[in-house]
Amino acid sequence: MLQQIYQHRTWVRNKVRKTTMSDLELKLVRDLEKPNLETAYSPNLDVQMMADALTKKVRGYKTAPKNLDSLWVYRPQDTYAMGWVTYADVFEGGTGDKRHAVYSPNIQNGKYSYGDNCFMSSALHFNKGLLNACKYLRPPTAKQALQQVQRDFARGVSRSLDEVKTKAHKITNKIDTDVFGRTRLNTAPLKRELANILKSDYEFLDKELEVQLTEAFEAVKELHDGRDIHDKDHTFIEVVQSQGANLYRGFKKIAQHYRLYTFDDSAENKIAYTQEELPERLLGAMSVLSMVEENQYVAGVGYRAGANMFYIKGE
Repeated sequence: MLQQIYQHRTWVRNKVRKTTMSDLELKLVRDLEKPNLETAYSPNLDVQMMADALTKKVRGYKTAPKNLDSLWVYRPQDTYAMGWVTYADVFEGGTGDKRHAVYSPNIQNGKYSYGDNCFMSSALHFNKGLLNACKYLRPPTAKQALQQVQRDFARGVSRSLDEVKTKAHKITNKIDTDVFGRTRLNTAPLKRELANILKSDYEFLDKELEVQLTEAFEAVKELHDGRDIHDKDHTFIEVVQSQGANLYRGFKKIAQHYRLYTFDDSAENKIAYTQEELPERLLGAMSVLSMVEENQYVAGVGYRAGANMFYIKGE
């Protein structure tokens, strides 16, 4: 009986942890390659020794200051850092004892239900800390890159819909006030008649009204198209370097949830294209999105999540 109670408590704790734990926030490599001199740190000697040992042991790894006790670990060709190493008192509340710790999205520390320590493994001795760093600090996967931008993507979709909704209401309200006043009308038949008139050769006496009606119908269509965004999955693509060439990796279908609770990580949902294999539709959408600022949603096309990360609207 006691064993069953213990197992149930463990199940509940793990369930709660999965639904409350945030993802480990990683730094963009491009930001690490261009350090800000105003916020540069000189990490303590112990963590610097760990970083030196790690970069000697694993070819291609580099480090950059995170704070006085920590160093980011990354590869120049990746989008995000792999995590960081630290030498500090890492336990909640503090124990006074410093430890060699590594933080990585590849770590699941069941002792914690929130915060960075969910992704932390620590060791009292240097050699064990180095083994942990070599074990857990690995190049980020496409899923781990996706987790870094998913929340901003969901916000971008909502923001885009809010913008077209505000625009449509502003234009249509203007016509209701200027043309119909405060009269209560059944506008559905009237809208249909006006739409037919705009499509015909009818010549408006009031040219301003013609412009207003044209803008209003366009705004309403844009609003309907914007609402359709929420019913569409998107294709996530991260462009990475592989053997000196671009590799387009990601996932075919990504929903617009803020968190990836129901994420399809199956082989069928994964994609990996070379330049020659990349479908024309995806290439065209990426070309359009490359012309806008990051964190922007383009209606009918998708969302630019970063310099090399894109969400392409599904067909």
